[in-house]
Amino acid sequence: MGLTTPAEIRLARLLDQETLVREKWANLTDAVEAREDKTMLDVEEAQVVKYREEIQSIRAEYEQLTDDIERDK
Repeated sequence: MGLTTPAEIRLARLLDQETLVREKWANLTDAVEAREDKTMLDVEEAQVVKYREEIQSIRAEYEQLTDDIERDK
């Protein structure tokens, strides 16, 4: 079995990071749904936008690294 490359290590970290962001997003959504009015506050809506942007950034970097790894094989 070959050595793990820095790109492969970064891919694993990105997947972990995405999982964490998705868990935070789910927790926020669960908290809102548990409230009687089920309405997000402005700060919560801003946080959802931040989570969405963070996931998009992670996915873009993930795709780039995947392409780099495939090209270097």
